[in-house]
Amino acid sequence: MCPVTCGRCQACSAVKSCPNACNNYACGHPNCKPAKIFQKCLGETQVLYASDTIDDVPTDDGSAVPVGMSIEITEPLSLTLDTSANQMYATVGLMVQMQWEDSRLLELPCRALLEAGFIKRSTTAPADLRMIDEVLGYIWSPSLTFESSRTSLDEKVAEEYHSLAGSEGEPWLQPDAQGNASSLLCLNGCASKKMLISKLEVTQPYSEFGDYKTYPFDSHTVVFRFGTGDVNLSCASILPSATAEELRAALTPVSREWYLDRTTPLTVSQARTSAGDDPSRCEVRILVHRDSLVHVIKSIVLSIVTVMACLLANYMHPADHTGDRAAIVLVAALILTSNIQVELPLGTIQYLIWQDGLNLLLILITLASLVQTMTVHRIYHYSDGQQGFALTVDRACTFVVLCFLFPIVVGGYFCTAFDASFGVGVALLVLGPLGSLGLIYMYIQRKERASRTKQREVIIALSSQFSTVDAAQQEEILGRAFECFDRDERGYLTADELRRLLRALYPDLPPKQTNAIVNVIKAEHMSLRGHLSRDDFIACWAEVGDLVAKSNDNLPLSRKSLSLQKISKARAMAPGLAPGFVRPQVAV
Repeated sequence: MCPVTCGRCQACSAVKSCPNACNNYACGHPNCKPAKIFQKCLGETQVLYASDTIDDVPTDDGSAVPVGMSIEITEPLSLTLDTSANQMYATVGLMVQMQWEDSRLLELPCRALLEAGFIKRSTTAPADLRMIDEVLGYIWSPSLTFESSRTSLDEKVAEEYHSLAGSEGEPWLQPDAQGNASSLLCLNGCASKKMLISKLEVTQPYSEFGDYKTYPFDSHTVVFRFGTGDVNLSCASILPSATAEELRAALTPVSREWYLDRTTPLTVSQARTSAGDDPSRCEVRILVHRDSLVHVIKSIVLSIVTVMACLLANYMHPADHTGDRAAIVLVAALILTSNIQVELPLGTIQYLIWQDGLNLLLILITLASLVQTMTVHRIYHYSDGQQGFALTVDRACTFVVLCFLFPIVVGGYFCTAFDASFGVGVALLVLGPLGSLGLIYMYIQRKERASRTKQREVIIALSSQFSTVDAAQQEEILGRAFECFDRDERGYLTADELRRLLRALYPDLPPKQTNAIVNVIKAEHMSLRGHLSRDDFIACWAEVGDLVAKSNDNLPLSRKSLSLQKISKARAMAPGLAPGFVRPQVAV
């Protein structure tokens, strides 16, 4: 007796021959080759379905037959940009299995052959393959189509398998009512079709793939839409057992230019139309992000370092290095301008991207540094007696811009590249400039207030305490006076700075006499450049007191009637004549 898997054959002869009544392949007669078997069952198929073809959709009530589908990823995702058409081509390798029920397959003469195993196109002889195709031409099977595919699907199918489930059955791909994988088996009348698609290339139009406004932190959605036309696809079962980690491992491009989203790398749903969900089409969405690390290091970090070097250059003293500071700022601006003009491999785009905005922001910061340098230069060199104020402004702007404005606005702009932190980024971009102005104003006010307080303390010490302390304390007071009136902190007093000290200490002394005293000190103690060092200042202070006391002899004639009492009062005002003052010995 033949095994029950002989299908329509109920009895087989023991002889090793190929009787017309039997499908000898299923009965275990190896001398019957597939070509002869197909010759027999093909004729029977033609007779059986002469009046009722099996290539119609297997349904009695006119409704679409349900088809289960599963997809296995065989080649990782690859994205290629066509810069001329501004389109992205997504390429991936898939193994697609479709499964459906058709009771008419139970009457198929070649059913036993198909039950025996898969038919693999890649290893089947061409002559046998032609007969297989002729037999399969009588059998209905769902046709799979991908939207926006650059070439026909037939050109991409490397291997194709067909099978009919036997008595043991195979897992049923259709999910249950709750969308979970079914525990049922697909038995008699269940057919499967597998296709190995070695290279599926789908066009991603610009409107769907997304723009590059946040480059190099841009994210895009790759969409694959496919359908079977006249059947209902069960999209929920396409990837029944794949985890997010498995999907990332299978899909992540080999080039590492892109990486899949860490939470929801892939979503599957029914394709949507204006009328609602389309039951005959599925939609697979893959969320990818650009790996921006290399680009950030090679381009963005270098731009930021350039601006930082520009800002650090502002610590050079404005008296001697204004030109150097301005030159560094202009060089940094030129570098950033050239970065904007570099063509990126993004195709033809008519809008500014995130990186362009970053370069413009950095250019604005360098221009603010240039404005700072020019303003300080103007105050320092062209405003009489404002060198100290110029230095205070310069230090305030340099410190606040480098340590507050620059990191705040750059960090805020980085936040705007991501949807989750866009609001925070905008807030930081607004806070940075406003907060910087406030900090600069408070710094200047505090320093000026401290400078005035220090000057008052020094004047009080010189006028009232100087004559009551010993020589060491007198030298300490004079040193404080030197530092207080050396507003530009260059280590020496100029004639203007000495004049301001005398005016603060002797407010009643006429300007003409003050200038005369300064001229004497300048001629005898200052260097050829008009600099009075700290040691020289301390050494000549007694002489300054003598000159102040004797200055009444040089008053205009209209004031020579000044009484001896006033002269004595003037002598008492001169701390250099205070008893107990010892001129310190200055080491040469």
